[in-house]
Amino acid sequence: MSSLYLVYQQKLAIDSENSDDLSEYSPLCFFDERGDLPSELQQKILEKYHEEISGLVSFENLKKFAYYVCKELRAPEVYLLSTKDFNLGIESIDKIHELRDLFIRFGTEVINQESPKRGGLLDKIFSR
Repeated sequence: MSSLYLVYQQKLAIDSENSDDLSEYSPLCFFDERGDLPSELQQKILEKYHEEISGLVSFENLKKFAYYVCKELRAPEVYLLSTKDFNLGIESIDKIHELRDLFIRFGTEVINQESPKRGGLLDKIFSR
C-alpha cells in the first residue's frame, strides 16, 4: 500500500454567546497514488470511531480520522495539507511527483506504526 494524502478545509465559526472560536475540519480530497478513496470507506471510519473523533472539531480529531483510514488500508502514512497550503503550492507544480513532495514538505505526517511496510532504521536510511 502506498502513502495516503488528505486535503482538508478548516471552517471557523464564532459562538456569539461565549465569544469562542469554533473550528470544524472537513476532509475535501482523500487519495492515494491510484486516485480518490471511496467516500463509503471514509463514512464507515467516521461511524466506527465516532466517540473518539467526535465530529472533527479539532485538528487532533482530524489526525485521528486520517490515522484510522490509514490503519484500515494498511498504508504506512498519511499526509494532511490544508486547502490554503495546497492552493499556494499547486501553483508552482510542474510535474505530478512534485504534488507528493508538496504534501511531504508542507503537510502534517501521521504514521501508521502497524503498517507492514514500515521498515527498521536501516530501511529508513537507505530508502531516501
